[in-house]
Amino acid sequence: MNIMIDSNKPIIRFKNVKLIKNGRLVVDDLWIQDDIIINPEPLFFEQQKEADIVVDCQRAIIAPGYIDLQINGKY
Repeated sequence: MNIMIDSNKPIIRFKNVKLIKNGRLVVDDLWIQDDIIINPEPLFFEQQKEADIVVDCQRAIIAPGYIDLQINGKY
């Protein structure tokens, strides 16, 4: 599914980042706009646009947040 890029909202590219893909850590780029992960291919080929903000993550890991549901000492 291709989401149309809203030109009024900044596009952020996190480069040189470790992402979890297929159960493994891989170095790749992560593109975000309006809190949504976007596919950069249509951005380049159809709209001929680059990221507004580029952040070099220096191989840091970006992963979804976790909620600790542990209940210690409740009873």
